[in-house]
Amino acid sequence: PRLREIVEGVAAQHGLIVTEGKMVFEIRPPVGVNKGTAISRLVGDLGGFGHGASVLFAGDDITDEDAFRFLREHHPAAVTICIGDRPDTAAEFTFGDTDRLRALLERVARAAAERQ
Repeated sequence: PRLREIVEGVAAQHGLIVTEGKMVFEIRPPVGVNKGTAISRLVGDLGGFGHGASVLFAGDDITDEDAFRFLREHHPAAVTICIGDRPDTAAEFTFGDTDRLRALLERVARAAAERQ
């Protein structure tokens, strides 16, 4: 609580917004930029929304919800995975731990290797 008070005080002095995540405070400018807009730009720049491309976004923090919401709304074919137990997530899938994500990624990598 004391740290949050200090962070919010400094942010307020500079017109910034504080968002609390899992063991992190994000300090953001008061503009429409978040993980959702960032992932859109990154995936777009890499051609990830083109024909034959796939997008998978996994995250374990409340701050990842912006990306989950953005992808579900604007790119519903994207796979979104929340790591952890948050029943109110906007992600399409929820994995209880990173072991399940690792197993999924290994399976995807094997399938890709077999296709080559």
